[in-house]
Amino acid sequence: IAFMTDAGTPVVSDPGTALVRAAKDAGARVVAIPGPSAVMAAVSASGLVTGGFRFVGFLPRGGRERREALALVTSTPEAVVLFESPRRFRETLAELAERMRGRRAVVARELTKVHEEILGGTVEELAALEREWLGEITLVLAPAEPAAEGARPSDEELDARIDRELAQGRRAKHIAEELSVELGLPRRELYARAVARRGAPRE
Repeated sequence: IAFMTDAGTPVVSDPGTALVRAAKDAGARVVAIPGPSAVMAAVSASGLVTGGFRFVGFLPRGGRERREALALVTSTPEAVVLFESPRRFRETLAELAERMRGRRAVVARELTKVHEEILGGTVEELAALEREWLGEITLVLAPAEPAAEGARPSDEELDARIDRELAQGRRAKHIAEELSVELGLPRRELYARAVARRGAPRE
């Protein structure tokens, strides 16, 4: 039995896991035939990845699942690779620009095709582009830069940032993880602060 798809590498880009599991459960031998990979092509061309990276696939479309997936992306210290639909890509860039200011990124579009395009910049610069995004999109985010010495915000700035994140319905745990990577502050300290702010009266 051969399984082929035009939706990308089985399991990576489509629900091929169920078929592979069923074949293994039936005692069948499963053999992978490697083909072009948008993940590795984008990583190779990005110039941003020097060690390991985290691949998260497609982000959920909305709701709590999407918020949690974005929290995972922004709290991961190593490079991150993800796929996104062209319909949602502008929104995704805007959300990442809000949470990952200054992070370098590369957009790899329509890889190995006639209209292949690779664009680099910070997430804010990419989010500010006035253009329509088309085709299959792979986004590579550079590893987090070590927090600069003396970069800690004031208590008022930190509380305001936490309040904004809480107002969006985000969990204290995810806020702490993200800010810990961004600011180089202890995760436990940030978590306690977020929990305290969650119960604080809003002005």
